[in-house]
Amino acid sequence: MKHVFILGYGYMGRLIAESLVGQGLRVTAVARNADKQWENAKGNPTFIRADLDEATTLGGLPLNDSIVFYLAPPSDSNDQDLRVRNLVQAMDRQRPARLIYFSTTGVYGNCDGSWVTEQTPTQPDTPRGRRRLDAEQVLSAWAQRERFPCLIFRVPGIYGPNRLPFATIQSGKPILRAELAPFSNRIHALDLAALAVAAAESGEAGVYNVSDGNPGTMTDYFLEVARAAGLPQPPQVDWQQAEAALSPAMLSYLHESRRIDSSKLRRVFPGIIQFSDWRAGVAQAVAASEKTMRGS
Repeated sequence: MKHVFILGYGYMGRLIAESLVGQGLRVTAVARNADKQWENAKGNPTFIRADLDEATTLGGLPLNDSIVFYLAPPSDSNDQDLRVRNLVQAMDRQRPARLIYFSTTGVYGNCDGSWVTEQTPTQPDTPRGRRRLDAEQVLSAWAQRERFPCLIFRVPGIYGPNRLPFATIQSGKPILRAELAPFSNRIHALDLAALAVAAAESGEAGVYNVSDGNPGTMTDYFLEVARAAGLPQPPQVDWQQAEAALSPAMLSYLHESRRIDSSKLRRVFPGIIQFSDWRAGVAQAVAASEKTMRGS
């Protein structure tokens, strides 16, 4: 594999870097605060300091003939992703070999619980969904014009070791009653990292829905995390109580319902997803999180 760049070095960026560095590959993470990120980096990639909001700082990135993972969230300015536009300018000067962009299933908006394929029309209901769709369109248009292999993963809720709602559950915040909860979708972080590595090694391009293939509800998920971690079960409330008690961000998720069809992903990248049963995935993530908290 070629030189790998990771733009957006958060939770998933670190997992991907660990996988690639562990294989002896040359990985560079792009971050605004490179020194701080280095101190906390388990995978120990090389770092370059650059700001995705400042196009001039991206101009010197040696992206030529590299693999680029783009995991950075859009800025909050409007319905456009200005950061991706800055990346395109950088790629015009230093052209990578391929790009893997992490989008969101939120680009589909509310589908009233229907199954969603890659051919389902995109109708995002939220500003974050519209910004992600804008980024997809900008990258797809550039890739088509330049005959460039761009792969887009539309990703649902990510959970995994050290990425579980322990604090929310322990705070006693309520969840929507089970019979009222809309469909939601998940992917285990380790499966997503494995998919990212497989995508970089392949010649595939285009749009792929990502999911473990077993839609549930946010309520089921919170209850299972609480059970697996031995925490008190969150109180369940109706919609009126939820509107008063939950954050706008959480409510925005609860106002969307869809079931993600990831059959295309499974056909093109067979055998990658190990946690098709998200309850087994939660058990693994809880055990790994508790081991980290114990420092062992």
